[in-house]
Amino acid sequence: PTPLPANPLEYRRALAIHNNGASTIYLGDSTVTTTNGFPLDAGEKIAFDIQNNPNVTVYAVSAGSVIVRVLELA
Repeated sequence: PTPLPANPLEYRRALAIHNNGASTIYLGDSTVTTTNGFPLDAGEKIAFDIQNNPNVTVYAVSAGSVIVRVLELA
């Protein structure tokens, strides 16, 4: 699993993830796999309001190489 992003902003309030690749990515905690993760298909986006837990880490895995865009707001 790869943390998204690798180096989070301090005091962040929101996190958005965009699957800019051609394959599905799977989101979850540090134990995420393609079997147990939350699927984010190619082209899809998801946003998280993390004001009450700015230290949350989202991890991703995929079956191949995928371009993922991450936006953080602090």
